[in-house]
Amino acid sequence: MSRKKLSKQQIREKQALEDKKFSKNLRKAMIGLMVVAVLVNIFYIHWCDTKFFIRKHLLFGKKINPCLVCESDDNLKYHNSNAITLSSETYYVCSAKCQHLLSEHFNEYAKTIDALTGDSILKAKAIIGLKVKGESPIVYFKNEQNFKKYYETKSSK
Repeated sequence: MSRKKLSKQQIREKQALEDKKFSKNLRKAMIGLMVVAVLVNIFYIHWCDTKFFIRKHLLFGKKINPCLVCESDDNLKYHNSNAITLSSETYYVCSAKCQHLLSEHFNEYAKTIDALTGDSILKAKAIIGLKVKGESPIVYFKNEQNFKKYYETKSSK
């Protein structure tokens, strides 16, 4: 078998073509690496913000675990709240300031009104839901029926 000898010009052209392919693949790999780095940044460094954003949207219309809210300022929180017991009921607060407010002004902060009927209820015994999808304010309900009716009226609007 005889091989054709390539001229210097042909060798240069072939090498230039291979260099272009390599550069193109290298660019693709670098772009892919940058995309992965951005995603890692979003989900690792900003995980609390990401999780909170997801909660604000996915928990609308669902019962919220009391440990995810501060019952003193009636908001969904980034992290789990601390449980405290006052008058043999368990309340959840996010900070020492909120704990102080709840214990010092118990009648003011421990009670609220049912979002549907307007009845006065203890926050510790209430069912908790989000007031608006995508936002952190919460509402309280006396029972399961009020909870369901509230979200049925919200979804029909």
